[in-house]
Amino acid sequence: MQPIIENYIERNADMVFEEVDYLILSVGTSYEPLVLNISLLKPKKILFLYTEETENILNKIVDYLKLKVTDYDKSLVDSTVSVYQRIKQVYITWDKPEKVYIDFTGGTKTMSAAAALAGSLINVQLVYVGTEKYLTDFRKPEPGSEELFYIDNPIEVFGDIELEKIFALIERNNYAGAAGKLKKLKDNIPDPLNRQQINFVYLLVRIYEHWDALEFQNAFQLMEQLLIELKRDYRVHKKILMMDFQSMLTCQYKILFQLNKIPDLIIQKKQKSILTIVARIPLPL
Repeated sequence: MQPIIENYIERNADMVFEEVDYLILSVGTSYEPLVLNISLLKPKKILFLYTEETENILNKIVDYLKLKVTDYDKSLVDSTVSVYQRIKQVYITWDKPEKVYIDFTGGTKTMSAAAALAGSLINVQLVYVGTEKYLTDFRKPEPGSEELFYIDNPIEVFGDIELEKIFALIERNNYAGAAGKLKKLKDNIPDPLNRQQINFVYLLVRIYEHWDALEFQNAFQLMEQLLIELKRDYRVHKKILMMDFQSMLTCQYKILFQLNKIPDLIIQKKQKSILTIVARIPLPL
C-alpha cells in the first residue's frame, strides 16, 4: 500500500491548490481510496460517515494512518437522510468553514449521493478517487492508476431553479425579497458571464426597491451604474440579458434624474421648486 500512496501523492500533488481544513468521507467496503485522499489532502480534521457493515473498514483506516482520537470524528449513519443531517450538523458545529471537502468515493450509492447532495447545497468542494483502469474481478482500481477528481458544484443548475423563484417575486413587486436572493445567487455562480447577467438584474431590482421607498438618490446612483455597465459590455455581448432594455432604462434614468433633486429641495423647504421639477419629469413611453 505504501508505494501506491507515494505514487498517488506524486501524480496528484499538483491537483491540490489549497490546504484542507476539514474532510468528510463516506466509508465503504474498501479502505484504500480513503487512505489515498487523506494522505494527499492532509486535512486538519476528519469526519467519517460509516455503517455497521463498514465499521471494520473505518478501524482499518484509523489503524493504518495511525490517526489520533483528536484527528477525527465518526458518525454511524443508517439512511440517506441521516447522512445529509449529519453533514449539515457538523458543518454548523465547525462554524461553516470555507475549506471543507467531501469525499464520496466510499459507501453505498445512496450514501454517496446524499453526501454529494449535501455538499452541493452547502457549497463545499466535492472530490473522489477514480480510475480509467478498473480490475473487474477484484472490484478495485489497478494499483497506481488512481486519480483525484474534483466535482463542480452544480450551482448553475440550481441557479436556474432559483431564478424562477426570483422572477416570481419580481412579478409581485417584491423587490427587496428578490434582491436578497439575487445577491446570494450571484455570489455563488462560477461562470463570469452568467454572474454578470445576474448582477444586471440585481442592480435593476435594487433600483426599483429604492424607487418604491422614495429613496430617489440611491435609485439614481444605481441606475447610473447599471447603464454604464450595460454600455461597457454591449461592445462584446450584444445579445445577453438586459441589453435590449437600454432604451427603456434610459427613459427611467431621465425620470430619476429629476427625482434625484427632490430630497435636497425638501431639506431646503423649496416646495415651489419641487413642483417645477415634477412638471419636468418626462412621461414614460
